[in-house]
Amino acid sequence: MAEPLTFTIDASENGKRLISVVLNRYTHLRPPMIYQAYRKRNIRVNGHRLRQDSVVFTGDQVVMFLPDRVQQPDRKYDIHYEDEHVLICRKKPGLLVHTGAAARHHESTLIDLLREERRNPDLCLCHRLDRQTGGLIMIAGNTTLCRSVQDQMRQNRVIKRYTCLVRGIPRHGTPVRCADGTSMRQLTGWLEKDERQSTVYIHDQKRPGDLKIQTCYQITRIFHNVGPDHEDVSELIVELVTGRTHQIRSHLASIGHPIVGDGKYGRNEFNRSFLADGKKVAHQQLWATHLIFSPVCDGPLKKLAGRTIMTAAEFSWDGYRMNND
Repeated sequence: MAEPLTFTIDASENGKRLISVVLNRYTHLRPPMIYQAYRKRNIRVNGHRLRQDSVVFTGDQVVMFLPDRVQQPDRKYDIHYEDEHVLICRKKPGLLVHTGAAARHHESTLIDLLREERRNPDLCLCHRLDRQTGGLIMIAGNTTLCRSVQDQMRQNRVIKRYTCLVRGIPRHGTPVRCADGTSMRQLTGWLEKDERQSTVYIHDQKRPGDLKIQTCYQITRIFHNVGPDHEDVSELIVELVTGRTHQIRSHLASIGHPIVGDGKYGRNEFNRSFLADGKKVAHQQLWATHLIFSPVCDGPLKKLAGRTIMTAAEFSWDGYRMNND
């Protein structure tokens, strides 16, 4: 038996049946689990063991004893922020955010899991992350709210920043100052998308059908002599000015600084020298780590106006973990 789940009934839960409160708070639980806990008298309210479901009131102290495997499901995402309009998840690498060409047969996606967990089929992704990119992603309660969020993202009211590890030490780009005052270097290029190959190409000059891209970066740390032939690796904070398919990965690779572990836009002979738990790093070392909300955000983002939601990058490269212990 694991540590008990302990909580206090708040005003919004006053007068509700306990099983309803529990299922709302702990959405991975199911009614049979709760009824079994009742039968075993593993639920207490204000110190009294309950045999059956009952009404609870503001201030009641609830203690529930459940098996460890029930309390701690193997989740591929966590909720970092939630209000009545939007929620912000932190997903692990390997989880697809939505069904598409990359989906495997019967594969669960982030949006599928959230819709089931929250019992809300209207939940809508506000933006996307590649399967192997971990980090923060925003979901709206319905399509109307989602359109409002996306409109504000197009107006640059929401800044998305990423953290990654790249080959070498980048020197390219023009010095710029971002909206929040951060000094970075800005890259500009033109992106060609090849739908058939599910890949993109970056050009210095515009060609027919190309889309303009702008990517800003700041070096935050350098690991010297860690790559093959004693190459350096840099840790970058990257800001998307435009948001195109594979933009960060392809743009950095186009200037000779591919992301460590990126088999599509990087170099396998370079990636093979980076290990995770003794094996080759299996995916690009790229995390969506910052969502920065402008003070003028409104509508479904009003409660987030002026705030920054952050998470740490969890790079799998052994060398990074050793240097952070």
